[in-house]
Amino acid sequence: MKAIVTRRFGNPPTMAVDERPTLAVHEGFTLVRMHSATINQLSNTIRRGDFGFPTAPLALGNEGVGIVEESDRFARGTRVAVYGRSDLGVSVDGPFQQWALAWDDRLLQLPDGLDWAEGAVLTVNYLTAYLALTKAAKVRSGQTVLVSGATGSLGHAVMQTARALGARPIALVSSAHKARRAAGAGAWAGPSWSGRGHPGRPKYARKTSGASR
Repeated sequence: MKAIVTRRFGNPPTMAVDERPTLAVHEGFTLVRMHSATINQLSNTIRRGDFGFPTAPLALGNEGVGIVEESDRFARGTRVAVYGRSDLGVSVDGPFQQWALAWDDRLLQLPDGLDWAEGAVLTVNYLTAYLALTKAAKVRSGQTVLVSGATGSLGHAVMQTARALGARPIALVSSAHKARRAAGAGAWAGPSWSGRGHPGRPKYARKTSGASR
């Protein structure tokens, strides 16, 4: 099979398409024929050589989507999202290859209404958002959540997840344009910081129905 392999970490890294042997499935794992895999902050950090212990050559990636080829848990042909434990794409090869081995408990069956691109970016951002809101912050319905960096991928996920939990997300953004984007993601309101350095008093950028200043 073909794999995108980082042969040397650095800036820039040395990467190439290599031939790898076919993966053997063992207990507790599912073989997935990969359709898409994301390039996220963790992958970039490892690729630059700034993460610490990973060793090259390594196929990066710790989330993506594909079709089940062989599994004790899922039927062959099931569309799934793959999200790794701390080892995937770090100490063992990740999904930057045609087939990937994933722990059975680190697969999510994709709903029919979710396309490949949406499924590929689902796990890291939205699971992080969900755990941060429910486990760390213990957000309850009716509470207000202030979201910094609200128009980034994780901030977007936090706002949508907060709304799904019945909370009111307030987007902290730097411009009216970003406030409009945040409102489209479910923000109730968006104070916009003006100037550089310490923001001082926020200027109100946008308000959606139901929010007060």
